[in-house]
Amino acid sequence: MVISLCTLSFYFYLKYNNGDQPVEGLGWLPLTSLIIFVFAYSMGLGPIAYLLLGELVPPQVKGLSKVL
Repeated sequence: MVISLCTLSFYFYLKYNNGDQPVEGLGWLPLTSLIIFVFAYSMGLGPIAYLLLGELVPPQVKGLSKVL
């Protein structure tokens, strides 16, 4: 995940130094970096927080929490 965010920041660094013009030949880099980040997040410990939320809510209010 860190590598994908570093490459994304490197792209925007190059874009900033190029006068806010798109970097030639690297137009694919931001999308690829974000896809790798989302994939790594979903394969790692990221979804565990969403699983725990269902277990932390008391049974009396689970119906209300699904509506909100």
